[in-house]
Amino acid sequence: MAERLYDTDRSNSPSSNGLTVRWPVAGATKLANEDTGQAIRILGRHIVTVQPTGTFGATPKNVIMEGSVVAEDGPFALLKDIDGNTAQIASAGIISVRDSVEWIRPRIEAGTSAQIEVFMRVQSP
Repeated sequence: MAERLYDTDRSNSPSSNGLTVRWPVAGATKLANEDTGQAIRILGRHIVTVQPTGTFGATPKNVIMEGSVVAEDGPFALLKDIDGNTAQIASAGIISVRDSVEWIRPRIEAGTSAQIEVFMRVQSP
């Protein structure tokens, strides 16, 4: 289990009110079994969209989005998608996160041979 750093990019944003976050940093080891992404601070109300890509392993496990309103090191709780379900993805896809938190990060469930990158788009409404 390791914490993977993120990087950010505003260059592909059509406006200055958006940000793309990527775990891990380009060129680094991808997220795998029980890894977490470094938490990033997102103050204020945002539209948050998450898209994991990569190899999910023979026994696909979830990419779970967690958040905290307390501190960068948590405690973290499972976030909800816009339908009120746990914000998790078991294969390549896209979800929107409903909860408004100050800190957000991805976590990979245990028991997989996954090699995953997680992209998150943070947009002001």
